[in-house]
Amino acid sequence: ASMAKRIQAFSLTDIGRERKNNQDACAVFKKRDLLLLIVADGVGGNKCGDIASRLTVETLQKKFEDTEDSNPKHFLAQGVEETNRRLRAYVTSHPECRGMATTLTAALIQYPRLHLLHVGDSRAYLLREGAIRRLTEDHTLVQRMLKEGLLTVEEAKFHPKRHVIVNAMGVSDNQRFDYTRVELRPGDRVLLCSDGLYDEVSEEGIRSILLKYEPKEAIRRLIDAANAAGGRDNISVSLAVLEGGCLLSDTKRLEPVPETPVSKERYLKWVIVALCLGALIAGAWGLSRTPTGKRAQKYILSLFSGDILSTGKGASATRVKKQ
Repeated sequence: ASMAKRIQAFSLTDIGRERKNNQDACAVFKKRDLLLLIVADGVGGNKCGDIASRLTVETLQKKFEDTEDSNPKHFLAQGVEETNRRLRAYVTSHPECRGMATTLTAALIQYPRLHLLHVGDSRAYLLREGAIRRLTEDHTLVQRMLKEGLLTVEEAKFHPKRHVIVNAMGVSDNQRFDYTRVELRPGDRVLLCSDGLYDEVSEEGIRSILLKYEPKEAIRRLIDAANAAGGRDNISVSLAVLEGGCLLSDTKRLEPVPETPVSKERYLKWVIVALCLGALIAGAWGLSRTPTGKRAQKYILSLFSGDILSTGKGASATRVKKQ
């Protein structure tokens, strides 16, 4: 557990290239051994969307700082309830913001556990040992149609109503949410993002950027990649990287080593050595058959007297004991 106690976490939001204002909000908060990551993507015109997302982050931050509840699931469930209540109250006193809502994806990490709360179509991903896995399911009309077999995956990607959300914060008094618990390992990376990232950058693109760069740089690169691909929406990213395993900068794909001329040369050297040894042994055997060779053999054996035999027995006796 101590291996992954050190967790680097960063969050960054960007207006993108086409929007007039940023309705996203994201943040990372730390307290004792707890880390809270948030991404919220606001819905609603007249700048009310950005109020919804910011109110959500502020409410959860205050609750996180004030609460002594050591049960992460309780904290998240009560946090959703409190945030939803605050959003509803805001709309009551500001009728011009009727219809304002927000997505919310929040990850509470208390190593080795990740507690994940999810409402809407922002996402959470886990990158482990080079493989990326989505931890959340979009609360969208298209996702529902996909589950019911009314659309194919390919049709869902380009459906004109793919951003119609069927569950968001601030819409009804009784807020529904998904809760997931994941056991983390050293070297894991947890990414939360708004649709402004995953609409523009493929999962494979996200994966390769996370593998290639240190956390702070990776976040900037993800936002740059989304803007380079069009930046049609606000882009928000919150990222936590657990230390341990390989360093991010050391991660690379290992290719099979091609057979080089060097390896062929090495092979030839061994063949020559084996042939030379064979010639020496054959020569020694031939010499031992002559009268001179026999006299030399007797002389060498007399130098070692009886030691050779006793050593041989000792060695074989030891071997038997080990077996």
